[in-house]
Amino acid sequence: MADKVEELALPSTVITRILKDAVPDGINISKEARSAVGRAASVFVLYATACASQVLVTTQRKTLNVNDVYTALEDMLYDDMIDPIKECLETFHAEKGKKEAAVTSPTKANSTPKPKRKRSQSTAAKDTEPSNALIDSTEIYTETIVEEEDSSLIEDSVL
Repeated sequence: MADKVEELALPSTVITRILKDAVPDGINISKEARSAVGRAASVFVLYATACASQVLVTTQRKTLNVNDVYTALEDMLYDDMIDPIKECLETFHAEKGKKEAAVTSPTKANSTPKPKRKRSQSTAAKDTEPSNALIDSTEIYTETIVEEEDSSLIEDSVL
């Protein structure tokens, strides 16, 4: 758990944006009011999480999922919030899917082909010339085989 109350606070910019969207134009919101709403939101989140975790205990599971949150909202007597939350989640997932589809598979009309890069002469030369390390290791391997064959011939002639 967090050591300080400030660690549990929601970001003030998010709270301010939510409040400005919720109140009519021309209404000013004091700093104390923003702070109070932010703290209330933090308490609500903690309470909803605690209620959802009680659902986990009764079902003997370890992973909290969205259905546990819905059950917790019912237990907290916030049944009327479940349908709007479901609609918001569906909208969020639909928009997220559209964004991912646009990023992963751009249409041919929107995509511009990348120009092919010409290879520099030094790169082309490197590709056509065999590696020195390969030549060196081949020579060492060949020398080892020749030495082994010579030693086996000497042993055969001595016997």
